[in-house]
Amino acid sequence: MVLTQICPPALIYLIFSITQVSVDTVQGSYNTALVKIWVAFVFTVLLNYLCMSGLDVVSWLIVFIPFILMTVIVSMLLFMFGLDPTTGKLAVAYDKTANEQPDVRTRAREDRRRRHKLDRFSNEQYARWRKYNEAQGINTGYDQSNISTDQKKVLDDAVSARAGLECDPLHSDCPKKAISQVTI
Repeated sequence: MVLTQICPPALIYLIFSITQVSVDTVQGSYNTALVKIWVAFVFTVLLNYLCMSGLDVVSWLIVFIPFILMTVIVSMLLFMFGLDPTTGKLAVAYDKTANEQPDVRTRAREDRRRRHKLDRFSNEQYARWRKYNEAQGINTGYDQSNISTDQKKVLDDAVSARAGLECDPLHSDCPKKAISQVTI
């Protein structure tokens, strides 16, 4: 049989190559599989020739250098990323009894409220504030704004020029008659 005439390093390389070719074939990479078949054939013949010439050690090195280098490179990368090379988990110890930091979204929401003095209320709460005329000092971010009357006039003029409407239908000061003019 042909396999009995092949030396062990060449046989191991051939088995690894057949595994790679079968994986590429299953994935549908037929061109890659064909190229790998040719490379496997050439390297198997080369490794077998080295064994027959008495260079078994060189043949074994050629077969196992990729595996040795992969082990070294992966260990170095794990170490550089702060992971334990034996387990692959974080090597950094932390105190589990320390106070838990608030969620990033919660912290960002609190910062935004502090920065913009923005208070969000439900419709019922806001209606109560408006009923007692106390909503002027609260910026809900909905329909109250801190722009001057000149800026408001410029914005209203821009809306009427672009949309052909008397006023902005999304604004609470727009009369119902102007909103009913909008046709869909």
